[in-house]
Amino acid sequence: MNGEGVESRAPPDRYNLAYFFLLLHGIGFLLPWNVFINAKEYFVDYKLNTTLSYDADYRVNFMSYIGFAAHFPGMCFAAWNTFYQSGTRSSKPVLRFVVAMLIEITVLLFTIALTMIDTVHFPGVFFGLTIASVVLINCCVGIHQTLTFGMAAILPMKYSNAVIMGSNACGTIMSIVNILTKWLASGKSFVLNFYASNLSRMPGHFKVCLIDSLGYVS
Repeated sequence: MNGEGVESRAPPDRYNLAYFFLLLHGIGFLLPWNVFINAKEYFVDYKLNTTLSYDADYRVNFMSYIGFAAHFPGMCFAAWNTFYQSGTRSSKPVLRFVVAMLIEITVLLFTIALTMIDTVHFPGVFFGLTIASVVLINCCVGIHQTLTFGMAAILPMKYSNAVIMGSNACGTIMSIVNILTKWLASGKSFVLNFYASNLSRMPGHFKVCLIDSLGYVS
């Protein structure tokens, strides 16, 4: 089907809501990664900077562990979500979206809670919980990302461009947030970054329901 055919058969996008929601999803599925890499000082120089973990491998190579824990599970679940379509209720895009969003929000809240707990006596446990959080949230990101692009692909090209624009903007937005929060909060930026990330994601399942009501999700 050519582009003109897609344009002519696409349902009306009232107030460009679908475009805006897909733009937000493009920002949203890269938020966890950008939040973690912008918070390196929080992990390496604060939480893991203890007498028990100062020379530990997991502190010295922290970003390598984070990178693997983020990208490998994300790749696996993106492949699973792309190729496993059983035709049952569990394969419905809206259900997968909602479940992934709820898990992401839960993990982000858990990570925020960890910032308020003194972990100086068990840095290894804190590191393990952090890696587990990264793995879990990026499994959901793999699902979130493929569903977003899949949903945009059945619409005119500008909706795919909205997702790409959002993903390109995410790093810039989080870098600006990081700079501002460091300036305003003197090193407490990680907590504020996670609150910003969480607030951005909280309406996620409502976005999906709204797009569904507009006729964009089957």
